[in-house]
Amino acid sequence: MSSLSEVDGSGEKYDDTTENIVKKLEDFESVAASARRTWGQWISELRSKSTATQTLVGGGVGLGSGYLAKQVSRTAALSVGGGLLFLQLLHHGGYVHVNWNRLRNDASRAAQDCITARPVSTKLLYNLEEFLQDNLVISGSFAVGVAIGFCV
Repeated sequence: MSSLSEVDGSGEKYDDTTENIVKKLEDFESVAASARRTWGQWISELRSKSTATQTLVGGGVGLGSGYLAKQVSRTAALSVGGGLLFLQLLHHGGYVHVNWNRLRNDASRAAQDCITARPVSTKLLYNLEEFLQDNLVISGSFAVGVAIGFCV
């Protein structure tokens, strides 16, 4: 049995033995199962509400999700772009040498791997299609909310 006993930043001692890790995973699984049950109950209750309520909830959640996705993607794009610009400046100054042929070969190999990658599971697509059909009003208003959230 492996054991790592250390002190974290707060000064509290924690113990990561195999039994403790398994217990933490079991706790996580029970929390995830509880969240799935709660989500399922919430969707079931929402399905029984009026169309206007379903539209407002779906659109509101979609609006928030779209706005959040926009902010995260903007931050990611700025980080990647800034990193590439910084790398180019270092390369121009002679601090970094980039093997462009190797980079091109690796990029083309990665693109080929993406093309030949295993397609998405048909079971996943079937479950998604079934969910969207069962919750047409909610999912439709969610999609519209995401589009508006990206535009805001």
